[in-house]
Amino acid sequence: MGVRKLELFEKVDEKRVIREVRAFFFHDGLGEVTYAKIEREANIMLGLTGLSGDVTGIRGSAKGNSAEERLLNADEYYRAYNGIKIAIKSCHYPSDVILDKRYLKHWVISKVMAELNLSGNASYSSADHRAIFEFVEVIAKIKSMLNISDQVIPDFTQQKSRAKVGQI
Repeated sequence: MGVRKLELFEKVDEKRVIREVRAFFFHDGLGEVTYAKIEREANIMLGLTGLSGDVTGIRGSAKGNSAEERLLNADEYYRAYNGIKIAIKSCHYPSDVILDKRYLKHWVISKVMAELNLSGNASYSSADHRAIFEFVEVIAKIKSMLNISDQVIPDFTQQKSRAKVGQI
């Protein structure tokens, strides 16, 4: 009878997690749930609602349309889109810059490195990996807070986390 070692954190395949997050942000979303699909679906909702703003023209009147806001907040893709933006803004520097510029805006690595005053591939690679793992940690909490399913934003720490569109 041996002593069983308990681990506080589940071991994850770090290389797989990095691949999953990169694929989530860089693939086009055709056939898989990716950031591109979430962005498209959120933009469709925004187009349907029109976000009218203050249409009364009366100074001091309430801004927005609460019915439109309820409709948007009920849409899981819209919540996911906002959740991703919140997660990135919640990350520390330089992770927030890497996630925004490289993964959302698709800047080339050399441009991101120049923005961060990084020299050498090793320093960028290390910062990039830190950014990815910080994002994975923060997005998990935000998904829970905003009630976003793994079919819309995958749990990147789980094996085979990327969902096919047909599974939604």
